[in-house]
Amino acid sequence: MIAPAAGAPRYTAAMATAVIDIGTNTLLLLIVDDALRPIVDLCRFGRLGKGLDRTGRLDAEAIARSLAICREYRGVLDAHGVGAPTVIATQAAREAANAADFVGPAEQILGAPIEVIAGEREAQLAATAVASTFPELADARYLVVDVGGGSTELITVERGRVAAQVSVPIGAVRLTERHLAHDPPTAAELAALDADIARTLAPLALPRGVPVIGTAGTATTLAAVKLALTTYDAGAVTGLRLS
Repeated sequence: MIAPAAGAPRYTAAMATAVIDIGTNTLLLLIVDDALRPIVDLCRFGRLGKGLDRTGRLDAEAIARSLAICREYRGVLDAHGVGAPTVIATQAAREAANAADFVGPAEQILGAPIEVIAGEREAQLAATAVASTFPELADARYLVVDVGGGSTELITVERGRVAAQVSVPIGAVRLTERHLAHDPPTAAELAALDADIARTLAPLALPRGVPVIGTAGTATTLAAVKLALTTYDAGAVTGLRLS
């Protein structure tokens, strides 16, 4: 169990609010104070969607690993006086035939219901986050690309309004398992990966010649590699421009 550092203020439920995002690859915990200042910002790799693309089911080991992370997060919530967090789950939980094998026990551990959100809702949340982060884009037309572990959301925004949105079942975990058997990947594996992505995106009516805003772990990892970060720095990554 993680406890506050010695001398740190102990936050009460009235002061702190928590959100947990359960994705195909990661489980994220954010606790903020009344002014929306982060108190805790954690990322753990549950890889809940391991093997999902091949089997259509959540793997027992992945479920156990993700439930262990839920127990860790419950300890963090208790240490900061947070009762019931807001919890959402995305592609792995909405796709797996046995999603209830994870969702039920996780709700018991976290003491809160888990909302399994549709891809459209996931897209709306990503667009809202981008608009809040980059107010200078309020009058612009741009494309938000939210690459997750099991799905990718593409959202066209025009003058602050979501003009179009789509969620497609390609993501970092799914495509790695489908195509990449070696590290580093072979040329043939990369070609197959590129072709799979191209086939998925080809039918979509995506805008051209507009700014593209990348969100989530794949985009931020690219930025961290570009900056040669040894320790992740959200402030350095946010707003970075990549060619």
